[in-house]
Amino acid sequence: MKADQGRELSLMKIMFSLVFVVALTGCRSPATYDVNSFAFIIPKGSKLVLKQPLSIPTGSAHIKFQQGKPVGGVDEYTVNCQFRVRNLGPQEIQADTFLITNAGDGEEWVSAPGIRRYFKTLFLKSDEQAEVMTLICQVWATPPRGRSISVPQMREALGDHFSFEFPQQMNRQ
Repeated sequence: MKADQGRELSLMKIMFSLVFVVALTGCRSPATYDVNSFAFIIPKGSKLVLKQPLSIPTGSAHIKFQQGKPVGGVDEYTVNCQFRVRNLGPQEIQADTFLITNAGDGEEWVSAPGIRRYFKTLFLKSDEQAEVMTLICQVWATPPRGRSISVPQMREALGDHFSFEFPQQMNRQ
C-alpha cells in the first residue's frame, strides 16, 4: 500500500513539474527570423553600417536621430536613437561597419503608473574606432501600447545614415 502511495506521489510531482515547465515556456515571447517582427532578436555577428561621417557635438558623447535625421532634441513618444561614444565631443566618427557584439531589449518606468520607456541597446565594436560604444533606440509609451523596438522602427529613426547587415542564415525574409 505504501509503495503505491509513493509511486502516486512521484507521478504527481512529475506531472506538476511538466505543467510548470509548459506554463513558463508559454510566457516567453517567441523569437523569430522575421526582421520586421517585434519578436526579432538581433543575432550576434550582425553589423551596423554607418554610411557617412557623423559629428559628435561639443560637450556631448552622443548624437540623436529621429525620423531619419540627426536632431538636437527628441519627441520621446516617437522612436528615437542615440549613437553613443566614450568621450565628449567635438569629434568626427568616420563611415564604418560596426560589429554588434550583443543586443538586448529593456523597459523601465518613466512615471508610474502611466509611462514606460521601451528600449533596445546594441553594443558596437570597431577595430578602427574604439570610442564607439552603443546605439540605443527608445520610445515612451503606456504599458498596453508599448513593446520592444523593432528593426523597421530603428531604420525609420536612423534614416539613410545607417543600415543593418544580418548573418546569412538570417536573410530568409
